[in-house]
Amino acid sequence: MKNYLLFCVILFLATVVMAQDPGLEAPAKQRRFHVGVSYSFYKTSLKVTSFSAHSIWYGSDLGTFTASDEEIAQMNDIETNISKQNVLVIEAGAILVNQLKGHWFIDASLLLGVSATKTQTDLDLPNLNQMTVKSNLANPAVGLSFNFRYNFNPRWGITAVPEIFYAWGKADNITDSINPMTANFVNDLHLDYSNGYGRIALMASFTVKRLTISAGPGFYYSQVRKTYEIRRTNPENGYEYFDELKTSLRSESFVDGCLKADWTFIDPLTLSLQVAAGKDIYVTTGLRFNF
Repeated sequence: MKNYLLFCVILFLATVVMAQDPGLEAPAKQRRFHVGVSYSFYKTSLKVTSFSAHSIWYGSDLGTFTASDEEIAQMNDIETNISKQNVLVIEAGAILVNQLKGHWFIDASLLLGVSATKTQTDLDLPNLNQMTVKSNLANPAVGLSFNFRYNFNPRWGITAVPEIFYAWGKADNITDSINPMTANFVNDLHLDYSNGYGRIALMASFTVKRLTISAGPGFYYSQVRKTYEIRRTNPENGYEYFDELKTSLRSESFVDGCLKADWTFIDPLTLSLQVAAGKDIYVTTGLRFNF
């Protein structure tokens, strides 16, 4: 991930240098619509907000345990949760407002694609202390992205970038030492998840020729829901132990610093890069065709 962030910074610096080329001219005409592809990565630290466990052993329903607020607080004292999402989408959008002699610029995009998740839970205990879950880049993801900019003059403005992603799916690549498996049994592990992620960046923007650079604070929120099924089967008699664990989590932090660049390096192609960092990390980059 560090190498990827370094690549993004180098790419951003290159755009700034190349944008100073006096040979670049403004785009020949205004283009209202755009299509493209983008990739996003976000790593979020999470805390548990609810937990329940339902068990059925040997066909007997043992009921559901629901953790109290005090028990949830105790869980968060010894438990660390990290969620990593990779999202690859095709986007289609339009410039809704572009006042060449006014102040407003508004752009909107619809995002459809696939995602992969990796979550890790660590307990501050000597044993039985880690669980990792991975999925392939095959689960669905949808999103919306907006770009609102108010221009004080041709150079300076303020920009608001609201974005929302929602990804969901299944994961079967599970390594679990928190909930120990039963020796000599067939242990079948399965997890369903959903991940909602929303953010808005409020930034000052500066435009030179075809390059717009924006910087400022970002505010974000992530909500993750997981349903984890553990099915242990005795191969000798077929008896099953079934446990269903449901967990809801939310982001621990809500504020970061954001840097964004949009560069129409060749009309009609625009390269975008947005990096946000604080306790967590958010990176998205994309290429779009304007028409």
